[in-house]
Amino acid sequence: SGVLTAIAVSPVVTVNAADGSGANVVSPTTAVTGSTNNFLTFTYTAAAGGMNNGEIRITVPAGWTTPQTTNNTLPGYVTHTTGGISISGNDIVISALTLAASGTLTVRYGDTQSGTQPGAAAAAPGAAETSTFTTQQKSTATSTLTNIATSPTVVVSP
Repeated sequence: SGVLTAIAVSPVVTVNAADGSGANVVSPTTAVTGSTNNFLTFTYTAAAGGMNNGEIRITVPAGWTTPQTTNNTLPGYVTHTTGGISISGNDIVISALTLAASGTLTVRYGDTQSGTQPGAAAAAPGAAETSTFTTQQKSTATSTLTNIATSPTVVVSP
């Protein structure tokens, strides 16, 4: 016999989005072969559950300018809106990323729009192709980078 009474603090369980979830789109979706004035904007949107100290990794395909964050006057300059940024080979890595469900991250590759010099733009491959910018995501620092369902593509044509 007795009366049930609520405890002062109830436990909270946070369920983040699954690794490899969310969507990444690119704009524009076309480029001219061998062109050097390319500015691509990637917009990643977190899935239900969001991310807590997670990571997004976008791989720039061979033939495109290697991404870099050290000199805003040189080709392939990259900026972003939130999280920490680093470059690993051809990978643009956004780490320590926390996004709510439907929260967005913007990554600008070849960024000439944020006050940088026109020389910061990226060069496209010299041959016609469909370039896939493979995107991986993990929702927490301790989870596993996993390819998202559909990575963005840019059609390179004459």
